[in-house]
Amino acid sequence: MKKSIRNILALSLAAAAALTAAACGAPGSPAAETEAVPAAETVNFTASDYSAVDYSGVMTLGAHSGLEIEVPPAADLDELVQGNIEYILSGQSATVMVAEGVTAAGDTILLNYTGLLDGEPFEGGSAEGTTYRIGSGYFIPDLDRQLEGLTVGETYELPCTFPDDYHNADLAGKSVVFEVTVTAIAGASNTPEWTDEFVEEFTHGEYTTTADFEVRIREELEARVAETQQEQYRNALWQAVLDRCEFTEIPQERVEAATAYYVDALTGYYQMQAYSYGMDMETFFQASGMTEEALNAEAARMAEDEVRNFMTANMICLDEGIELTPEVYSALIREKFEESVYNDFETFVESSGGERYTVDSCLYTLALEWLEEHNTPVTSEGNGVSADEH
Repeated sequence: MKKSIRNILALSLAAAAALTAAACGAPGSPAAETEAVPAAETVNFTASDYSAVDYSGVMTLGAHSGLEIEVPPAADLDELVQGNIEYILSGQSATVMVAEGVTAAGDTILLNYTGLLDGEPFEGGSAEGTTYRIGSGYFIPDLDRQLEGLTVGETYELPCTFPDDYHNADLAGKSVVFEVTVTAIAGASNTPEWTDEFVEEFTHGEYTTTADFEVRIREELEARVAETQQEQYRNALWQAVLDRCEFTEIPQERVEAATAYYVDALTGYYQMQAYSYGMDMETFFQASGMTEEALNAEAARMAEDEVRNFMTANMICLDEGIELTPEVYSALIREKFEESVYNDFETFVESSGGERYTVDSCLYTLALEWLEEHNTPVTSEGNGVSADEH
């Protein structure tokens, strides 16, 4: 099943992270109150109305078949294979930690430290065996710059002052002392060679020669490149169809409902980000430059895009006689339900945006599949289509 419009838009702006958190049972999400999902065979996957909506009064559907859609050419597979080999080797390399020397800017070091406030260790201010790159800025500025010029194995007392705007109010502006011992400095990496012996050990005996393993790597990369090209074709095709449509009005009740959904999704995403940095939302918004007004505006934009996409999908289905049958709806929605954490279909539909949303998602899937078959991808000049080699 193709991704729904909502998933595509959410993923494009990282809102999917918030949806994933909800699916995992984050506090306050519907998932947190549900139990195990029942067998799908016991669920009646039906809707009250499978028909597409006629939006011809508020939009004009443009040309949507016989189009030539430019996609980048496929990437050079020889280069991808070599890049994958280098990635594998780098992942198996070992950095030599040298237990002597003097630290310098840019060094990656191993250190132990204890933060003292008024002579007493404070919460979150101590660690052992921490790896840190001097100059990275993850420590407060006073501490970061004093890590240069330290002799490995010696213990130093480094006076520091936390920034006035530090996110922890108990430490903001406070003078502290960090007792620091650098135990090692990272030296050169020891990268293995691409040999039959390495391949056999790396694959636990599944492959015994580099040649055989490279065939497997090439096959996987070919499939990824093909998937990437098809996804690029699909996205460009849909945008080309949208660009040929004219909208004179967008159903505001649909936009408002979708906006509320995306406000919640984006808020959840930023809450997760703030928590990961140990900040509250207000502090995180200040640090990131985000505002509530900007969040609401982004949610509204995403909602309008979603509604236009659904309107277009409905009109394509009507124009081309594409019908959403109960059997197709059941198959498409069953897959999504099985991927969810909800223990009843009604709650799943409600959480997805209501029955009309689930029907529109299926109509979008059918419309996109039809478009892919009735238009043509053509290779454009430029960089090749890449794949996640890693």
